[in-house]
Amino acid sequence: MASLIQMDVHVQEENANQTENTVPSCIRCDMPMEAGFLLDHGHGTNFQTVWCKGTVQHSIWVGIKQAQVATGIPTTSYRCPQCGYLETYAIPTPPTPD
Repeated sequence: MASLIQMDVHVQEENANQTENTVPSCIRCDMPMEAGFLLDHGHGTNFQTVWCKGTVQHSIWVGIKQAQVATGIPTTSYRCPQCGYLETYAIPTPPTPD
């Protein structure tokens, strides 16, 4: 059990230090990870997954309420080339000045 707690603390530290310009190291084998994305496939289209705050708010017509989806943050995933471990981050992009 102590190793799971130590791993969770390590993941929290990695997440706190994570930015778009850094590449995390695998928490299992300490290898540099490869950036990528998770594919969401449905109804003949492909999308990048997004993280949405809160619990799912279902809609009768479109599956999930669009207001919730519109505020979602695209995710970036990192994969360890040695062991296959995945980490996924939702890093908001700064707003562009008008």
